[in-house]
Order: sequence, then structure tokens, then C-alpha cells
Amino acid sequence: MSATTEEAVTAPPARPRKRSPLLIALLVVAGIALVIVLPSLMPNNYFRGLLALTAIYAIYGIGFDVQFGYTGLFNMAQGAFFGIGAYAVALVSDRLETSNVLVALPIAICAGVVIAAILGMIALNATSPPIVFAMISLGLSQILTLIVLNEDQITMGPAGMAVSPPTLELGPISLEFSSLESQFYLGIAALVITVFFVSRVLRSNLGSSWLCVRENVGLARSQGVRPVRAQLYSLLVGAAITSAAGGLYAYYIGFLTPVVFALTTLVTAIVIVVVGGSGTIYGPIIGAALYVIVPELLSTTADLRLLIFGAILCVVMLFMPNGTWPLLVSGVRRLQGRTRGAQ
Repeated sequence: MSATTEEAVTAPPARPRKRSPLLIALLVVAGIALVIVLPSLMPNNYFRGLLALTAIYAIYGIGFDVQFGYTGLFNMAQGAFFGIGAYAVALVSDRLETSNVLVALPIAICAGVVIAAILGMIALNATSPPIVFAMISLGLSQILTLIVLNEDQITMGPAGMAVSPPTLELGPISLEFSSLESQFYLGIAALVITVFFVSRVLRSNLGSSWLCVRENVGLARSQGVRPVRAQLYSLLVGAAITSAAGGLYAYYIGFLTPVVFALTTLVTAIVIVVVGGSGTIYGPIIGAALYVIVPELLSTTADLRLLIFGAILCVVMLFMPNGTWPLLVSGVRRLQGRTRGAQ
């Protein structure tokens, strides 16, 4: 064996390069600057509204991905939790006469968590197949839709409810988010909090139990993980995030009708997660951006726009089954490998 070969065999493996703190700080500053100037780069309020809606749908997608992407729990009441959060904010605005997000959003989150706890205790069972939970959650969604439609004295039924613009009141601080630009900033702030919260949960033992249940329920049980408990916590966390997104949507849209409970709302969550990449933190953000922005860039005709977007969705499912975010990550890693090889 030659000396060169021996050196190659005995040489210790190369340590991965640590990211420079200065580089991370520069990226963070660049991201903040981009977020600040992005609304001013839009030609009109319509596109600023699309930015705000993208942030809201990104939070909504993360709420669904926590359940579906990390524990394999297909919650067909996802749209209902979105509607619960929206109507909770509307009721707080109407009955309590306050649009303070520090009051309304916690109430919306609590409402979603309570309904999710009831659903979990009824539908989650160690011996039941996943389709049973999906069907029960779909039934719950239909029940909630009928309640919202028929309770005219509470929800105003098909007539709908008006929602006042959001405010933030904390001691001497008083902010009003009446413009679409300010609502975009509010949505981005909520999105950052959501990403930070979910990333922390995923690094905990709870997040590990979710992944274990998703991969193999029997193996998870042998490792001391209780699958039903892990799925219940996933359902509660996902419902909390989804209800918060629904509350932000109520502020954004300004007027609520029972249409928010329609199955198309559930389909929106599925498309966002599938296109972006399930089981990833940033995939739903990419999926939300594509879901909101791409159809607007395709055509001015609504029917043709949806047809083209449907075709794009089919292409993504065929050639990128893991979604666009994993594809972007692999592309960046390949580019980094080529750059290091050239050096």
C-alpha cells in the first residue's frame, strides 16, 4: 500500500465547517431589511394584501404540517379550526368591543385547543386505524359549520360578521394595524414566533416522539412512547397555531361568513404543505408563497389561472413528491459541494 493511500485511509474525517457568527448576523440583518422594504416595493395595495395573506397562510400551513407532516395525523377538521379562530376574534371584536390582538388571539387559540382536546379524546384510539380519526374530524367540521350557519343570534349566520382592524395595546404602547402594510408586519411577527416555537418543540423529547410515531407506531411504543398521547399533543399544538392563523385572517379579510368553514379551506392547507414539503418547518412558507402568488402571475382570468395552477400542482406531485423546500435544500448543498471542491 502506498503512502498516499495510507494517509487517505488513516486521515481523520473532515469536520463540518461551522457557520460564521458574522455571516449569520449579516443574513439576519438582510432578512429583516428585506421584510421592512418589501411592502414598499409592491405597486399597489392589492399586492401588499397578497404579502399579508402569504404570511397568514404560512402559519396555517405550519399548523397542519405539525399534525400531518410530523405525526402522520390527517386532520380533516383543519379548516374548522381555522374558522374557529376567525369567529372567536370576530366575537371578541363584537361582544367585548376590543380588537387588541393580545386579548383576541389568546381567546382564539384557547377556543381551538378546547375543541381539539374534545376531538382527540373522542377520535384518537390506539386500536383505531388513521381513517377513523379522519372521518370523525370531518364529521366535527360539518357539525361546526352547521352551528355557525344556524346560530343567527351569535354568529349572524349567513349574513356574516364585521371585524374591526387589529390593534396592539400594552400599557403605554398602542399600535393600530389598519393598513395592509401594517398587517403584513403583524403577520410576519406572528410567523417568526410560530417558527421559533415549532423549532423548539421539534428539538424537544415531544418532537422526537412525533417523528417516532410517524415512522413506526410499533417501534415508538417499544421505545416507551405513547402514540395516542403524542398524537394528542400534536393535534393540540396544530390547532393552536391554526386558530391563531384564523384570527389573523379575520382581521385581514374584515368580514366573516361561514364560507371560511368550507372544505376548500382544508384543501388550501393540504396544497400548501404538499407543494412546500411536509415534515419541514420552512416548506409551508414556500408553499404558501407559491399558492398565493403564482396564480396571480399566471393570468387575469380566474378559471384559466386555476387550471394552470392545477397543472403545476400535478407536475410538483409527479416530479417533486417531497415538495419544493427539500429540492431547494439539496440544490444549495450540491452548489456548496461544488464550491468546496473547486477550492
